[in-house]
Amino acid sequence: MMMQAAPIPAAPSEPYAYVKEPLVKVEQPVLEVTSEPHILQDLSTVDRLFITKRLRVRSVLFLRGKKNRFFVRTSDQNLVYTIEEQNSWWVGYFCYGLRPLQLHVRDCTGTEVMRINRPYACTSRILPCQLQRIQVHN
Repeated sequence: MMMQAAPIPAAPSEPYAYVKEPLVKVEQPVLEVTSEPHILQDLSTVDRLFITKRLRVRSVLFLRGKKNRFFVRTSDQNLVYTIEEQNSWWVGYFCYGLRPLQLHVRDCTGTEVMRINRPYACTSRILPCQLQRIQVHN
């Protein structure tokens, strides 16, 4: 039994003319953007920041806890932010740089502007290139 093949039809001169216009028109909702002051708006005019660490000798000598406190100031010594770390003393001394941390960033009025969480990540000293994860909440 012999089969015959049909010839390939010629291409249409204007392909898919019915697809040119959509069948249903969907209107895009207009979003109104309100301008709220950004939490880092204080830093828009600052060209240089100084970060200093407050170290309490008593807490270091008596293992009272390792609450690091940092002060962020402008070049004319105006206080912009205060950063306080919260953890227990044994985590700070045994895990050191790998320790999990929670930082509370407060502005000069004392309101919390940002919270930074970094969970514990086990990295070896041989291969210290494992990525750390950090979460920033505002």
